[in-house]
Amino acid sequence: MVLTRATDPTASVWLAANAGTGKTYTLIQRLLRLLLHGAAPHSILALTYIKAAAAEMAQRLQAAVNRWATLPDDLLQTEITQLTTQAPDAATLSHARQLARTLLATPVTIGTIHSFAEQLLRQFPLEVGLSPGFKVLTHPADAALQSEVIKATLIDPTLTT
Repeated sequence: MVLTRATDPTASVWLAANAGTGKTYTLIQRLLRLLLHGAAPHSILALTYIKAAAAEMAQRLQAAVNRWATLPDDLLQTEITQLTTQAPDAATLSHARQLARTLLATPVTIGTIHSFAEQLLRQFPLEVGLSPGFKVLTHPADAALQSEVIKATLIDPTLTT
């Protein structure tokens, strides 16, 4: 089954698909399996393109573990078996119930590719030729400046070196 391979916590996976095909669902299932498998929340990075999608992923993940914290044992066992294709033992059930509290204390990093790239640039500005404390240009507030830089570069390409 494709979903099982895409959510396998022991596999390295790149997920790309058209809108509305279940990417967010699959990513949440993968995150849940990673957490059940023992991955530390702070060691997980989930990236998407859109801020709203990142927020939705974070909300869905927290909602899933919150649900696990209150499910009766038999229903929790069924959900975990469906997710992992293996019946959970008592330790796994206990771990699943604790994940809601764990994620509140140490959340999984879920964000956009752009925010992740900006974070890296802020950590290592000199290594990529930026001034520390640089400002990211955003549209439309900085559209005029962007336009000026583009025009100047097209007129005299040596300005960029």
